[in-house]
Amino acid sequence: MLAEQTLQEEIRKKFFITLVVGDDDYYYIIALMVAYLYHENKSENGCSADELLELAEGYSIKKILTLGKRAAGCVDGRNARVICPAEYQ
Repeated sequence: MLAEQTLQEEIRKKFFITLVVGDDDYYYIIALMVAYLYHENKSENGCSADELLELAEGYSIKKILTLGKRAAGCVDGRNARVICPAEYQ
């Protein structure tokens, strides 16, 4: 039981390493937003950049709002990946 808990903690730690790099937590914030939209809408089709920006406005998530629609559009919430040009990554 303890070994299983330790394994889960290690997996969680490694997962968060992919979402937060130094002070850059955009991926983490976007992951939380996509999870929230999925939970609220129960949609298996993901979410759009417009939905992410609407949520960011609703909760005043300035870090995402400053990116604007063009950069938020880099997020493919339907496939859980980021498809940004280099200047936004």
